[in-house]
Amino acid sequence: MSRSTVHPDANVGRATLADGVVVRAGAVIGDGCVLDENVVVYEDTILHENVRVMAGAVLGRPPVATAAATRPLRAGLPPLEIGAGCVIGSNAVLYRGSRLAEEVLIGDSVSMREQCEIGPRSLLGRSVTVNYNTTIGANCKVMDLSHLTGNMVIEDGVFVSAHVSSANDNKMWEGQYAEDEIRGPVLRRGCSIGLGAVLLPNIEVGEGAIVGAGSVVTRNVKAGTLVIGAPARLVRTLPA
Repeated sequence: MSRSTVHPDANVGRATLADGVVVRAGAVIGDGCVLDENVVVYEDTILHENVRVMAGAVLGRPPVATAAATRPLRAGLPPLEIGAGCVIGSNAVLYRGSRLAEEVLIGDSVSMREQCEIGPRSLLGRSVTVNYNTTIGANCKVMDLSHLTGNMVIEDGVFVSAHVSSANDNKMWEGQYAEDEIRGPVLRRGCSIGLGAVLLPNIEVGEGAIVGAGSVVTRNVKAGTLVIGAPARLVRTLPA
C-alpha cells in the first residue's frame, strides 16, 4: 500500500498513487490515472481518465508574486484541468488556471504559467517554458528548451524547434506593465520555426511559412514564404 496523503475532500477514482503523492482538497483524479512518487496535486485540480504523471511533478500550483513583479496576479483563477490520456513529465510545474486537452505530452521540467491552453495531441519538449495567457492549438510540437512568451498565440499544426525564444514587450526599459501593449508573436496554422530563432513582440508568422534556423524575426512573415537571417528576410515563396 502506498504512503500517499489524500485530503478527505479530494475525489480519487480507481487511480494508482505511489509513495509521497500529495492530493489536496477538492482535487479530482479520474479512473486509470497513475501518479509516480512525490507528485503534488494542488486544490481543485482536475485530472481526467488515464493521465500519467511522472515523479516530482507539481499540478495546479497557484501563482505567487512579490513587489518585484510588474504584472498583477489574476484573482479567481479556475482549476488546472488535464485532459484524458495526457502524460506529464518528471518535475513539470503546471499552474492553476490552465487547461490541457486530451493526449497532450508534457516533457520533463516543463514550466507552464496560468491562463494557458493546449489543444489535443500537442507536445512540449523537455524544459520548455510557457508564460501566462498563451494558447497552443492542436497537433503542435514545441521542442526542448524553447520559451513561449506571455500573450502568445500558436495555431494548429505548428512546429517550433529547440532553443526558440520569443518576446512580448517592446518597452522593457520602462519597468511598467500595460496589458494592452504586451503582445507576443502569433504563429499561424502549419508554420515552422527553425532552431534557435528569435521572435520579437507582436509579429505574425503566416500560415505555412518557414523561419530559418538562427533568424531574428522583427516584422511579419507572409504566408507560404521562407525567411532567413538577422533580421529575417524573404528568401523565396514556397510551393503550394
